[in-house]
Amino acid sequence: VALRRGHDALSHGDYSVVASDNDQDTLAFVRRSEKEKLLVVLNRGAKEASLGLNFPHRKAQPIFTTKGEVADVKAEDSGNALDLTLPPLTGVVLSFE
Repeated sequence: VALRRGHDALSHGDYSVVASDNDQDTLAFVRRSEKEKLLVVLNRGAKEASLGLNFPHRKAQPIFTTKGEVADVKAEDSGNALDLTLPPLTGVVLSFE
């Protein structure tokens, strides 16, 4: 609840799916408001998941994770894609421009 209250995009933002992968059991979506843009990525699987997300994502930085530390989430900009590696059964929220 505190996370949602602290981020306008989670309370009042638009929602759009970026990617869904049934094999890895992952889902990624963007929440956008006039004040901010957030990417939410869920790994619902029992194994580590690697995703390559093709969408505008300048300066993507993890700001919250449901399990472990934000540093456990690997996020790398590979040009047109944002490459993410998430531990099993973990959700992460990233801010981006």
